[in-house]
Amino acid sequence: MVPILRLLIPLLFLYSCEQKNIGVIHWSTHFHHLSKEKKYADSLGEKTPWMVRYFDVVWENGEATPTAVAHLPENLSIHSSAIYIQRQVVENTSKAELPTLSKKIISMIQQMETISHSNSKELLVDFDWGKKTKSKYFELISILKKSFPTKVVSTTIRLSQFANPKVYGVPPSSKGLLMLYQTGSLNQPDRPLLWEKSEVQTYLKEKSYPLSLDVAIPTFSWSRIQRKMPIQSKTRGSLIFPSYSNDLENDKDFKQIQPNQFICTKAHFFHGFFLLPGDRVIPEKVAENDLKWAIEEANSISRNTGTVYLYLIEEASNGAYPAKWFR
Repeated sequence: MVPILRLLIPLLFLYSCEQKNIGVIHWSTHFHHLSKEKKYADSLGEKTPWMVRYFDVVWENGEATPTAVAHLPENLSIHSSAIYIQRQVVENTSKAELPTLSKKIISMIQQMETISHSNSKELLVDFDWGKKTKSKYFELISILKKSFPTKVVSTTIRLSQFANPKVYGVPPSSKGLLMLYQTGSLNQPDRPLLWEKSEVQTYLKEKSYPLSLDVAIPTFSWSRIQRKMPIQSKTRGSLIFPSYSNDLENDKDFKQIQPNQFICTKAHFFHGFFLLPGDRVIPEKVAENDLKWAIEEANSISRNTGTVYLYLIEEASNGAYPAKWFR
């Protein structure tokens, strides 16, 4: 008779080598390269879940207004519909008006899914809450859950919110999406903004959180534009997606002053931004080894049951982030 332990060892090995649950996030309002993106997503594994941003909610003309509405394709199975809510929306909406805001959000989602013949299983709400907005935002999430029983309601969780649930509170959502990136500030030009592994590690000392979590890791790049304001002596920053690092290296109107930093030497337009002499442009991207480390951390945080999302598929599918890195 074969010992049970000998029978279990191969099964345990297969279980430990089980493919990670990888999903993709599409944040653009257009789908011009959908066929390429679908091919990339399919190469990550079978039935790769898609999270798609549907629209933003901004405060405009004295009311909450949907904007940046995506043109959803009919041939895409969407697992999670995502909306971004501007901070001013929650600040300027009274508690009595929250049910109206919830109805506006739900109505917009239903209209979009009717037109595109899609039906997402999950609603992700992206909002960076703080002490002043926490109470109203959490009530909005509770209203959305009750008003939208056909979908799982999830909320984005920033690293600071993950590390300090007693300070920030825990949203009353069914689950969360931990955003495993953006460790710095635009107002700190000498520190990485997109990713600094040692900084991420400080937030992940405790890997437990009161909600079940999916995790988003950064498969994108950007360039930070830092401009010194002469009067206030403050630094104002903007972001360009993607980083266009090759263009920076080959543009005669930039001078490279550090391995990963450029100075504008002549006023000109650069991918839609008008730059002035003296503006600093800092391209940032997460290295392969750091991304692989991030996936292992993400699997640990999600307890190997949640989804690790690649944010953004628009750039990941362009060849900068080979699918084999994540399999």
